[in-house]
Amino acid sequence: MFRELLPRLDISVVSAETEALLVADNVDGILVGGSFSSAYDDKEWIRKLEEFLRQQIKSTPILGICFGHQVLAKALGGTVQAQGESRTGRWKEELT
Repeated sequence: MFRELLPRLDISVVSAETEALLVADNVDGILVGGSFSSAYDDKEWIRKLEEFLRQQIKSTPILGICFGHQVLAKALGGTVQAQGESRTGRWKEELT
């Protein structure tokens, strides 16, 4: 999707579940996307991702979407709470 929206960017896709996370020396930013896992699942790849994010946040802008922002918050000492139901797709929300 991002390749279509931003064709001039050099984008690499890496799966944190199946691939080793490398130090991102030559990147302008990192986007952490969704997962079927929870930020609180006890999985080795999530622990490694959290450590990777803690190191990279010192020098690289990071954007998290869905699971990505949850695991980023957790890695930086924040908390994530379940909303009671799982939601995917498009939803209309109203501010209260």
